[in-house]
Amino acid sequence: METRSKSVRDPKAAVADDDDEDTPVIVHVRKKILDELRLAVKTNSPVSRQTLQALIALDDAEDDEQLVPVDLRNRLKLSAADLDAELKDPRLHAKAYILAEDVFVKNPSKTPEAQRPTAMLASEWKANEEEPLEEAYYGEEGEEEEDFVGDAELQESDGEDDDDTISLQPSKSSKRQRLG
Repeated sequence: METRSKSVRDPKAAVADDDDEDTPVIVHVRKKILDELRLAVKTNSPVSRQTLQALIALDDAEDDEQLVPVDLRNRLKLSAADLDAELKDPRLHAKAYILAEDVFVKNPSKTPEAQRPTAMLASEWKANEEEPLEEAYYGEEGEEEEDFVGDAELQESDGEDDDDTISLQPSKSSKRQRLG
């Protein structure tokens, strides 16, 4: 049985595949740059690597610049050869992001609109990115935390059937230390 890898060279086949129930891979890109790339591809104009870098350089966006979500799930299905070709050819790379916007709009996973990411201003994205990593990971100061399984001690089973069973039980003495 022949398997066919989906490629950015065949974007209609990738968008038309409704049978895929893969998890969306959503990122935001700069709408203004994506629109420029769409026009360049449509008019067969050259596409520069700098423009592609600007597409995902969200920190460089003006605060009032629009960022739009795109779904990169189809890029995960590409073969190594297709990915390599895409990275070497800026036009193919641009087409991949254009396809990703089309996939997001089509919503092949049928995710309810209320649960889907929306467009946002760069200032909103930057504000979200400035949340301290420790707070985002560990929660707010003062919240009681449970020990992670990673802090557990291995203990042998107490059963008579000593079949080398090992259970993970949280250690009472282990406390996660915060970096101060």
